Order: sequence, then C-alpha cells, then structure tokens
Amino acid sequence: MLEDQVAFLLQKYLGNYVCGLSKEALKISVWRGDVELTNMQLKPEALNSLKLPVKVKAGFLGSVKLKVPWSRLGQEPVLVYLDRIFILAEPATNVEGCSEDTVQEVKRSRVREMEMKLLESQQQLNSELNSSWLGSFIGTVIGNIKLSIGNIHIRYEDIESNPGHPFAAGLVLSKLSAVTVDDHGKETFATGGDLERVKKVFEFRKQDISSTASKAHTYILRPISGKAKYTKVHVDEAKRSGQALQNAAVDLDDVTLSLSKDGYRDILKMADNFSSFNQRLRYAHYRPSLSVKSDPKSWWKYACRVVTHETKKASGTLSWEQLLRNARLRKAYVSLYASLLKSDMSRLVVEDNEEINSMDRELDMEVILQWR
Repeated sequence: MLEDQVAFLLQKYLGNYVCGLSKEALKISVWRGDVELTNMQLKPEALNSLKLPVKVKAGFLGSVKLKVPWSRLGQEPVLVYLDRIFILAEPATNVEGCSEDTVQEVKRSRVREMEMKLLESQQQLNSELNSSWLGSFIGTVIGNIKLSIGNIHIRYEDIESNPGHPFAAGLVLSKLSAVTVDDHGKETFATGGDLERVKKVFEFRKQDISSTASKAHTYILRPISGKAKYTKVHVDEAKRSGQALQNAAVDLDDVTLSLSKDGYRDILKMADNFSSFNQRLRYAHYRPSLSVKSDPKSWWKYACRVVTHETKKASGTLSWEQLLRNARLRKAYVSLYASLLKSDMSRLVVEDNEEINSMDRELDMEVILQWR
C-alpha cells in the first residue's frame, strides 16, 4: 500500500513533466527502496502550471534519485535528488496550427491540477483521515522529504512578441535544496504535533556567469543566491492568533536589476501577446488552417460557431433535448468515474481510461470538476 502511495506521488509530480514514465517500473523500484531515472525528456506542456502561453522547446532532466529508508521510514527522511535540469522555453502563441489534441491535453492538465487541489483541501478537512494511522504516517513521510536539485538552467526566448527585437530571460542556479528545520533553524525530523506547524528552509546558490557571457548579453536580473523559509501552522493556532496558515519569507544576498527602454518595451509587447493568446486559445481547434483570404467561407463558419457557443453559454439555457442528453451523459460519467476510483492506483486508471477521456473532450473544465 505504501509503495503504491509513493509511486502515485512520483507519477503525479513527474508524470506531468517527463515523457515515458512507466508506472509498473516505478512501483517495483519504489518497493526496492531506490528509484533512479536518467536522461528524461521534458514534455512540451511541462510549463502549463505557470498559467502562461509558454511551451518547452527543448527540455532535459539528467537524473532523478529517490532513496526510501523502508526499515526506518517514519524516523528518517526520504531523500530526493535531481540533477541537470535544462529547459529552453518559447511562446506557445501560434493557435492557428493548434490541433484539437493539443487543446484537449492542455485542458486535461488543468483539470488534473484543479482536481488534485480540491482533493487535497478535502483531505485537510477530513479529520478521520488526518487522525488515522495511515494518514498520519504518510503525512510524516511527506512532511520530512529532503530535496536537493543541482545545475538548473532555464531560458525563455521570444522572437514573435515584438518582431525584429528578440527577447530572452533566464534562470541559472548551481543548487537548490530544502530541509525540515526546528524553531531554531536546525535540521530536524518532525513527527506528531510538530507536523502541524512544519518549517522548511530552502537554499539556492547562483551559478557564476563568465565575463564573456556578461558582455554578450544584457541581463534584467543578474544571477542571485539566498535563502527562503516556509512555515505552516495548525488551523486552530491560525484562528486564535489571526495569522495566515502558511507563510514564506525570502532573503536574497545580492539583487541587481537593469531595465532599458528597449527591454521595457519588449516586456509590454510580450504581455500583450500572452493576453491575446489566452483569448484565442478557447476555440483554437475550430480555427481554419488556411488564411482568411484563401478560405473566407471557413472563417465565417468559425465566427458563427464561436458567437453561437458564447451566446448559449451567456444565456444559461438549454433545449429539452440538450438537457436530456446532458442528464444521461452525467449519469454515465459519474457511474464510470466512481467505479474507477475503487480500482488500484485509481488516479492513474482515470488518466488512462479512454471512455472518460472521450467524454471529457465534449465538456468544459467546470463541468468535469463538478461531476467528479
């Protein structure tokens, strides 16, 4: 059971970012206590969680190592090591050539993320789960994960927001680490009541840029290093004191900002491009592949289809036939979804179910979440 939980968490967090992750291989390697994944390619939609029209042009994750101390689990932390994360990102704003499959994949990713947030919030409110042995044990393991990430290179390149004026931004870190600490800032292993007010310290170190690179590029934000502290307090304590449930503080060693007139203009152009993309994305899979001049009839059909859909949505009314069809669809959807949740590794089974995916293609995100 614990092996399934760990494998599920790995699939949940890594599956959204890397290609070809085998669920069975994960379960076997977790059971052995050591997970080692190497040379993984990042998915083009790996940056969807940023809620920006950005995609991975090229991405590489050198290695992921996870050590699970099964004999002392609940007494020693699970160690997670990631090394060599290289990401080259670019705008994902060309919706003219966007296929329906691409749009549906974006929708599935957002539904998955929103669903997990809803489930996590419900679990926090469920006192029976929180007080159970298994829930407490899993909470102890997750609350004490020790994370270390080395060699992080992230670069965003934009040549389309402002044609003729390419724009680039980057983040380079030699190391990012996170550990659980006590009230005095010393590394510790939290158990019992201490898990209700977890404290985590993050440390990030900059990677020095050579003098040659410094002359070749103009940086809005120079490489930085520093520490961050995250604190979660108990719900009752937060209510009594009036403070936030979660707090984060960042302490940077040295910050240098340099913004030119051209750089400011490029940032505004990029923001406009992002805004336009979000408006076009909703009906991207309806857009004709040919230009307006080449196929004006298809573009008129596209415009009518979008306006009709928006009008129906704004009116909030359905025909009797639509109402009956949606009622039947909901009954089938909820029944199938409930049966899938009873199976082993339920969330992964739902993700792979063709019938659920087929029905999801017809539904809006809000409807999918409501039915689930």
